[in-house]
Amino acid sequence: MMKKAVIGFDPGLSGAFAVLNCERDHAFFSSDFPIIIKNDKRHIDIISLTNTLQQLASQYHIHHVFIENVNAMPPVKGKKRKPGNQTSFTFGRSFGVLEGIVGALGLPTTLITPATWKRRAGLLKQEKVASLNRALELYPGCGLHLKKHIGRAEAMLIARYGQESL
Repeated sequence: MMKKAVIGFDPGLSGAFAVLNCERDHAFFSSDFPIIIKNDKRHIDIISLTNTLQQLASQYHIHHVFIENVNAMPPVKGKKRKPGNQTSFTFGRSFGVLEGIVGALGLPTTLITPATWKRRAGLLKQEKVASLNRALELYPGCGLHLKKHIGRAEAMLIARYGQESL
C-alpha cells in the first residue's frame, strides 16, 4: 500500500517544495523550483515543475497540498523593505503558477498564511535562517545547508504543518 504524503510549497522564484510522509516524519523529496530565463528574466519552468509534480503524485499518494498564502509586502514605516511593483508582480505570478499547476493536477489544496505555519513551528518574528535551523532540528538527515536552502526548509515546515493538520 502506498503511503500518504503531503506537499508544502514556499512560493517565489527562490522558493521550493517538499513532500513529506503523513505516517512519520520523513522527507521524501525537496527541491527548489526549476527556473528558466526568458527575455533576460527568471521564471518558474512551468513544464518542468508540472512534470515533476505529476511524477511525485504518481510515485506517492499525495493526500493534500499546502501553499503559503503570500501577499505583496506593504512598505513598513521606518524600515527599508519596499519591493517594487515588478517584484510584487513576479512574486504573485509564481504563486498563480503554483495554484494553476496544482489545480490542473486535481490535488486538494489549502492556502496557509506565513503566521499560521510559523506559529506552529515556533518561528513567529524570527529571521528566515531560523526556518533552516528548525528544519535541520526536525529532519537532521535532510541535507539542508547554508542560506541557499531556506526555501526548501520553509517548504518542509509548511508540509509539516499540513501533516499535523490532517
